[in-house]
Amino acid sequence: MFILSVVCDGYKIPFVAPPPPKVSYNNTSVLRDSLFVSKAISDLFRSKCVEILDQQPEIVNPLSVSIQPSGKKRLILDLRHVNLYVFKRKFRCEDISVALQIFSKGFYLFKFGLK
Repeated sequence: MFILSVVCDGYKIPFVAPPPPKVSYNNTSVLRDSLFVSKAISDLFRSKCVEILDQQPEIVNPLSVSIQPSGKKRLILDLRHVNLYVFKRKFRCEDISVALQIFSKGFYLFKFGLK
């Protein structure tokens, strides 16, 4: 049922509470790489990943530019403020053997801390 609802209606972020209004300003990396940022936003607009609004939204998240060691640049949307209000489902993997049983090739975004 979950997969069908995502396909039909899109993914709905599981908020525990609505985030309060907050307007944040872009990081200085955006000013330094303004040509890259303009092109990246134009690309997002052309691919219909973003849209132009008639008025400012209640929540404005800041942008940053990340430069990888190879020199490749990435546009980053900092959602720290919004993430505080998203339900998080946590679980523990006691060691790498447990993780290998749960995850297989093609899984994304697995983070774990070794102490």
